[in-house]
Amino acid sequence: QDILAQVRSFKERGTQTMRRHPRRITSLPTKLVLLPLCLVAAALLAPCWSFLGIGRVRGVGVQFVARTPRVPRRGVPKDVAGDRTAHLLWLQDLGMDDSQAEKTVARWPILLNYRIEEKLKPTSEWLKDLGVHDSQIAKVILKNPRLLGLSIEQNLKPTMKWLADLGMDASQIANVVMKCPQLLGLSIEQNLKPTKEWLKDLGIDASQVAKVVMKCPSLLGCSIAQNLKPTVEWLKDLGMGDSQVANVITTFPSFLVYNLQKNLKPKVETLREWRFADSQIISMLSRFPQLLSYSSTRLAHRRGALEACGSLTDASLINSMKLTDAKFAARYE
Repeated sequence: QDILAQVRSFKERGTQTMRRHPRRITSLPTKLVLLPLCLVAAALLAPCWSFLGIGRVRGVGVQFVARTPRVPRRGVPKDVAGDRTAHLLWLQDLGMDDSQAEKTVARWPILLNYRIEEKLKPTSEWLKDLGVHDSQIAKVILKNPRLLGLSIEQNLKPTMKWLADLGMDASQIANVVMKCPQLLGLSIEQNLKPTKEWLKDLGIDASQVAKVVMKCPSLLGCSIAQNLKPTVEWLKDLGMGDSQVANVITTFPSFLVYNLQKNLKPKVETLREWRFADSQIISMLSRFPQLLSYSSTRLAHRRGALEACGSLTDASLINSMKLTDAKFAARYE
């Protein structure tokens, strides 16, 4: 009441001032303008702080505001605030522990706006019917809680049909979803279809595209212009032919997901510093593109051990990277 009275008083004084001195309103002290607004904001947000549970789980509350910058104008509806505990318990029933349930809500607080029986349960049941194991449901939602807000008829089923048309069976589709649940939120027209066509343009046929997606479903979420195409152009600039590039992608599609500037290019430069010619590097990557997926520390250590015993060649480096630490030590150290 007191706050609202102060606001009304300020509003009346401000109106009178504007009528008398319309050009001098900008000279009012900034603090006189901001103070009533801050008081109003504090009054309106009071129910929200209680709803977010900052007093109990402070970190979750802070993340909620950070991820959802729009300020509620009338606080949080009572029915939603009262359902917070129910939503957390439902997530725990799926297999999450307390911290995972809180983390899920913090990552996607809009989850609390959905009714459990009408929206959340049907989606979790649909995932089970798809073939996602009960033990994996919680992990899928924890990775991508936003999928709970997707329409089964308008989003989830069409995506599953697209994957089936690509050549996957039910178990393969379930595995893809468990690997990359973010896939379910991608647009068929803007993400899935263009990436499929781009892969086919590289010389990868339809059956191989399905295998590429099964190995690395996150590939479908990458930007063609900003991520995929620059990496392919870089491989060609190294001297690879079209068939070699296609072979790299079908053998190890995750290659396209690695950061070009921070990962791939520096490691190739390191191989050059170790006196491997570009032709040798192309040969190594064509045979074993996973070579650049290993850490620089592992590469340097094994190269040093091979050189120390006089066994460093492009073939020996590839073979040594495939060995476990114990087997490598027994053979070369």
